[in-house]
Amino acid sequence: MSRSTAWRQSSAARLWKVTDARVPAPSIVGRTLQLEGATTTVVGVLPPVFHRNVQIWQPRVTTPELADRRGSGADVYLRLQPGINARDAEAALRDIVSGAHVSLTPLFAETIETTHEMVATLSGAVALLVLLVCVNVGGLMLVSGAERRRELAVRASMGAGRMRLVRQLLTEAGVLGVIACAFGLLAAWWSLDSLVAVLPMELPPHVLPSINPLVVLGTIGAALATTATVSLWPAWRLTRASLNQLIVGAGPRSTVLWPRRAGPALITIEVALAVVLLIGSGLLLRSLDRLLAVDLGFQPEAVQMLEASPATNAKGVWADYYPALLERLRVLPGVEAAGATDSPPLGDTGMAFSMVMHRGDMVEVDAPSVTPGFFEAFGFRVLDGRTFTHEDRSGDMVVINDAAARRLFPGERAVGQSLTFPFPRTVIGVVSNIRQSGPRVAVTETVYSWLTPDPVMPPTVVIRASAAGPSHDALRQVALTVGPRALVERILPGTSMLSSVVARPRHRTLLLGLLGGLGLLLTLIGTAGVSAYAVARRSQEIGVRMTFGADARSVVWTMMRDATWPVGLGLVLGLVASFYATRLVESFLFETTPTDPLTFAAAATLIATTALGAAWLPARKAARVDPVQALRAE
Repeated sequence: MSRSTAWRQSSAARLWKVTDARVPAPSIVGRTLQLEGATTTVVGVLPPVFHRNVQIWQPRVTTPELADRRGSGADVYLRLQPGINARDAEAALRDIVSGAHVSLTPLFAETIETTHEMVATLSGAVALLVLLVCVNVGGLMLVSGAERRRELAVRASMGAGRMRLVRQLLTEAGVLGVIACAFGLLAAWWSLDSLVAVLPMELPPHVLPSINPLVVLGTIGAALATTATVSLWPAWRLTRASLNQLIVGAGPRSTVLWPRRAGPALITIEVALAVVLLIGSGLLLRSLDRLLAVDLGFQPEAVQMLEASPATNAKGVWADYYPALLERLRVLPGVEAAGATDSPPLGDTGMAFSMVMHRGDMVEVDAPSVTPGFFEAFGFRVLDGRTFTHEDRSGDMVVINDAAARRLFPGERAVGQSLTFPFPRTVIGVVSNIRQSGPRVAVTETVYSWLTPDPVMPPTVVIRASAAGPSHDALRQVALTVGPRALVERILPGTSMLSSVVARPRHRTLLLGLLGGLGLLLTLIGTAGVSAYAVARRSQEIGVRMTFGADARSVVWTMMRDATWPVGLGLVLGLVASFYATRLVESFLFETTPTDPLTFAAAATLIATTALGAAWLPARKAARVDPVQALRAE
């Protein structure tokens, strides 16, 4: 509640809207509430999905006092009448606010602005995985069908026509597809909450992910369509053979049921698709590793953040509450330092920006306000001068970081210099740089000023404590017992703040890594299945070779040689396709190029090792067979 205080009115009686669907609307409309010392009246109840993070809405009144404060800006929302387009509305608004820049953005476009690229990337990855599944299943069905050639011959000899056999094979495939679809929907239902929790996107408030009838019907339809697509060609291929071919010519060397190049072609396609998936996930993994390795300039694991504020706006209460709170915190066992700021590093309150006038030049800087103890709590290094003390309450002194010192006073000592910010202030110290907004944002020029606690931008208390420091319950109890009645919103370790900053990259990597792992597994299964059948078809050849003195090693090498070229061709095609496909994830990468050689090489090596290993297993098994048994089986 304290963070919505920028919307306060100066009048004693205010009208509010409450978004709480747990209380029936007729029972609460018209009731009065005591909020922050003011009597308020409930005039309406909005649906709970209208806005997830706001419970109370109130009219906004902009006063000259609020206009001078940071954070007093507002977004304007319009609902256009039917037949009025955005261009006409912009023209009408320019006439009303002449001289101002007017630009209308559809709310839907703004809502999905940060998610559409991720949706496109995930959709592309899923499409590749579906293609990989289709190739895999199609190949395995062709192998399975070829093994059933005698059954098909018997059915054909008893009068079954080609279309009847095709319908039989498609029906069997459809039953398997429905069973698999049911298991998939059940797994999706069980994992829905976990999947939504790791989605690297913010869903609109009115979007509630669920397994609804439309999703079920769409999934079943897609599964049946995919099953029919991948099974039609094998079924038609199997039934093209005449009865004589099925009975007599359907031996291991037959190219009717199993075309000579079908196996290598399937392996090539599977390897190429898996390479694209694995390289995409590998790039994100490498990017995340570099993101987490960035030096922030401080150690988040040593810091805790406490968000607490007085439950009233009475004059002077805020100015007295935080100094008293910090004094109580500093004497707790295990606490090394404590301070407060209106813009905590890695926080979600946003940074304050301001302009510094120096020698006639205007320089934009970050402008957080802090109290004594803040720099010690975050572990800043004092490079020159000193930091704030309680004697600096006048507010005419500032501390700047090293980046600002080099920008504003190149080749000079910054301590003792004067800045106009917005009135003349004296630099009393220079501290080390930190990445205020997280590892993705470069170090910026920062000017730290004295913090006067203000309800418009409630401060955040930062605490540096040892491993044996106070618990969250102890910190909460202190915040509640200092001064008047207080509200404690949350207590967070610095590591959780860092985790929230890198949550999206981590979730993107997790999801694409999962898809890449599934692609690798499917490649392993498909390659092993196709290779096993290819080896089985050559069992007579293997028996002859071993009868004439060939050892197991030469037999394995012969089988592996035939599997090497489709794997190599698939690698080449996959690397070429990845060179263009990885442009989809370029905007997600950090200090990593979309054509990173190490990632390409690692993915190609892993795929090649997996595919050749899958081909080696059946070859090794065939080489151990007694040649007499191999010849007798034929």
